[in-house]
Amino acid sequence: MASSRVANRKAVKMQITQLLSKWSFIRTLRLGLGLLAGYNGIIEHDYLLLAIGAVLIFQAFTNTGCSFGSNSSCAVPPPSKKVDK
Repeated sequence: MASSRVANRKAVKMQITQLLSKWSFIRTLRLGLGLLAGYNGIIEHDYLLLAIGAVLIFQAFTNTGCSFGSNSSCAVPPPSKKVDK
């Protein structure tokens, strides 16, 4: 029982570390725009704007983009290796 608690604490600590690390400009921008859209959605009673704000905040915290995966249509293919003969 005690070992599972220790494992859970380590997992939570790792998730918090991952959440708080590698914040780029775009990630910060998503969070700021999400908070702004969410605030305006609440003030204006505009639920579509509130939903957009929630999606942007979710993307900022999870560090994901619009495609939510690596199979997006805008993914950059890896560079091909040239073999010198």
